[in-house]
Amino acid sequence: MARREVVAQLEKVKGDMLDKVDETSVLQDIMRRKEDEVRDLKKALESSTHALENKLEEQKLKYNRQVEELHEKLEQQKKITSQQEKYKHQADNERVIFSSFLICSRKSE
Repeated sequence: MARREVVAQLEKVKGDMLDKVDETSVLQDIMRRKEDEVRDLKKALESSTHALENKLEEQKLKYNRQVEELHEKLEQQKKITSQQEKYKHQADNERVIFSSFLICSRKSE
């Protein structure tokens, strides 16, 4: 009977070992899957971050171009306003000269 007990214990130990090996294998598989999932998530995050950075850079360039265009339009408007002021001043001077001329010509009549 001692032999049967030893064989039974041996079978039990063998079963326990197989269970442990299966459990270890399952745990390793779970760990591998989690590592794969983390790696995939990191790649997705990096890709998303890269795409957002590119979009941000495009927006910055777009807005910089718009600011430059507005600055150019402002400078053009300043030139036009300055030129209009010059013409207005010139017209006022000519009006004064013409008025003086009319006054002088009426006096001489």
